[in-house]
Amino acid sequence: MSSKPRKQAAVLKKHQENKASQKAVPDSDGIDEDIDSSEYDESQEVVEKLSAVANLDPELKSKLTPELLERVSKNPKVIAMFQQESFQGPLPPPAMLLQYNQILPGGAERIFRLTEKEQEHRHKTQSDALLGAVSRDKRGQWMGFCIAMVVLVMAAFFANRGNTWFAGTLATLDLVGLTTVFVYGRKKPK
Repeated sequence: MSSKPRKQAAVLKKHQENKASQKAVPDSDGIDEDIDSSEYDESQEVVEKLSAVANLDPELKSKLTPELLERVSKNPKVIAMFQQESFQGPLPPPAMLLQYNQILPGGAERIFRLTEKEQEHRHKTQSDALLGAVSRDKRGQWMGFCIAMVVLVMAAFFANRGNTWFAGTLATLDLVGLTTVFVYGRKKPK
């Protein structure tokens, strides 16, 4: 117990003793003459805080920590308190799994199966995506090779017919295009 709650309890006790031993006449402000105004305010705060803690649900009282009690004692006008738990990852913590089993027998086992199925699905999806990318790359290389060969055959045909300038232009564009693709690579989509 920290010194502040002890001090508040002492002030409350002193206030109660003063009230019991003397019949004080309120002055025009409505404050007892024998009790200092600040002491009166402090004692009222303590009474409010103690009554707030006393009215708590027994299950909630068992979960109160010293830090939480300190926060409640600093602000007695707490109307409601909320507790939130969260977790990150595919499986809930063991305590929560036990609660699932209490609500639905075999609930934790179902959660494990669901998680395992999800993981299998994710692995299959990634594997399929990788195989698809490899297949697409192979198909693109074969198509590029076929187009390059067709253009080179066309250049040879035009060169054989005597149109060497056109044949040279086709061959040059074909080779420059292929070289550019292999040297610089394809642009990666962002």
